[in-house]
Amino acid sequence: MPGRHTAPSRRGLAGTRPRRTGRFGVVVALGVLVILAVAMQSLLDSFESAEGACEGPETVTLAAAPEIAPVVRPAARELAGGEASGEDRCVRLEVSSRDSIEVLDAVQSGQPPPDLWIPATSNQLRELPDRAENRKTWWFATSPVGLVGRPDASRPDTWLAALRSDGARMLDPRESAPGLAALAGMHAEAVAGLSSGTALSSWLTANATRSSEGSNAAVTASALLASANLRRQNAPTWFPASEQELLSQVDASARQSVRLQVPKSGSVLLDYPMVSLADGQRGEIAVSAGDALVGYLNTSDGAEHLADAGFRTESGLPTETSTNVGRVREMTTMQAAGVSELVQLWTTLSLDARMLAVIDVSNSMTAAENARTRIEIARDALLGALEQMPETWHLGLWVYSIGLGDGGEDYRRLSPPSRSAARAPPSGPSCCPASRSCPTWSAAGPACTTPRSPPSAARGRTTNRTPSTASYSSPTAGTRTPTASGWRNCSAPYGGSTTPIGRCG
Repeated sequence: MPGRHTAPSRRGLAGTRPRRTGRFGVVVALGVLVILAVAMQSLLDSFESAEGACEGPETVTLAAAPEIAPVVRPAARELAGGEASGEDRCVRLEVSSRDSIEVLDAVQSGQPPPDLWIPATSNQLRELPDRAENRKTWWFATSPVGLVGRPDASRPDTWLAALRSDGARMLDPRESAPGLAALAGMHAEAVAGLSSGTALSSWLTANATRSSEGSNAAVTASALLASANLRRQNAPTWFPASEQELLSQVDASARQSVRLQVPKSGSVLLDYPMVSLADGQRGEIAVSAGDALVGYLNTSDGAEHLADAGFRTESGLPTETSTNVGRVREMTTMQAAGVSELVQLWTTLSLDARMLAVIDVSNSMTAAENARTRIEIARDALLGALEQMPETWHLGLWVYSIGLGDGGEDYRRLSPPSRSAARAPPSGPSCCPASRSCPTWSAAGPACTTPRSPPSAARGRTTNRTPSTASYSSPTAGTRTPTASGWRNCSAPYGGSTTPIGRCG
């Protein structure tokens, strides 16, 4: 009996103890696993936190065309707030509104460029120096350019025909994206044979010259659209503008007085490219920020923001708020290089210039060349040049002959370089007698002359000459015969030539 009781008791002890030990081991093992899991998660969180932590957000600068900056700026804020997918909390987009010509001037002069740049048109990218390592380009918005005119105006056949018409206004293509688009359209028409290169060249010369005189330089589509009434007197018949400008600047109720039309030859789209200008590692950061921004603008929310501001998406398809232009046919014969050459030509023709005319007034100029004297030939050449000069050019006038100057110099300064607009006859009192008019050939006004005394022997000249009373030709007033008196400060010959001494009036 004791053996029976003892054996079970031992079995019981032996059997029960191992079972109790197993339960306790499982609990302990589970606890250890929980502790290890928590520790590992905490460690991983700390690693991720360390990797994702920013000592301060990296600022990426973005310069945008003034009309699209109001769309890009809130999109950048939403990215910074984490409301858009693909955002990087360590990058902050700093958006500024800058005219394209301002950005180009800064880049070409060696100033630090913005990390990202959104001009109005891809044509402006050709002016950039080719040095960026990460020049990635994105597109996300468009706006067709047309011609704004009176609501009852017929649709023009070509850009050139419309902008050559009376009352049309061209915008400076260096400062206006619609002006640049219009120039691109005219170039495309010439390439396609829809207009002649001669006609385009003639139009370009006339309008670039007018731009230098100030008639186009300060004019913008915004200024022309401000009144939103082209029925008024002296209103332009046509001027280039984008659909976005019309939608954003003219109230719907006022659009009945204007109409945007695309010439039959086709439209030019402002395509608003975004390009990375940063180099090296900073360029990589800029590209990452650009990807995130364009990714958001290509969403439905981004497209809605674009439409609210009057833009179309990259597809160019019209939106519900588009104008009567509707679907447009983009011109396919545009050549960016050719357009750049036209802009350079416009720039050259519109630049103010300084020129000094130096004229020989010695006796040798009385020699005849084919029944005309040399001074007459020189006079006519100068007058012909004056007719071609823009009013903003500065022209000076000197004459030369041996011993001509008051101090014995062989030259005399008649007029310092000044705007050639001053060559019109003065309104003040004339230096000539009432019976005669002064010649009006100097850039600084009528050039008056006085009889010269015979040069002295001390200057190495003969002294036996006397002032001649032979007739002479003034540049604009025809042939005159001076009298013995009354010609002080007016043109009088000496040995067949004249000696201008200053301005009348």
